[in-house]
Amino acid sequence: MSAARQINQQQYQAVINRFNRDANNPPNYSVFDYNCTNWAFDVLNRETHIRWRPQLVQERVTGRWLLAPAQVGVELRRNPVPQNGIGLEP
Repeated sequence: MSAARQINQQQYQAVINRFNRDANNPPNYSVFDYNCTNWAFDVLNRETHIRWRPQLVQERVTGRWLLAPAQVGVELRRNPVPQNGIGLEP
């Protein structure tokens, strides 16, 4: 499940620059504190005009609240794709 949204060339370049910067100096990764979902939404929200972060979910073993890929899928299914967006489903 995914959704594509339009960004301009400047935002696209900002995302590429962020990828390169983080590849050379990766953020501190932690499954429960700063995981791949956190990173993806940080890039989206900081480098483009898109402002969206999924709801936090409570992890079952530790009880901690975190961003999770499964929640992203749930919210993409529940919310309509915005204008100028493309919804993609398997």
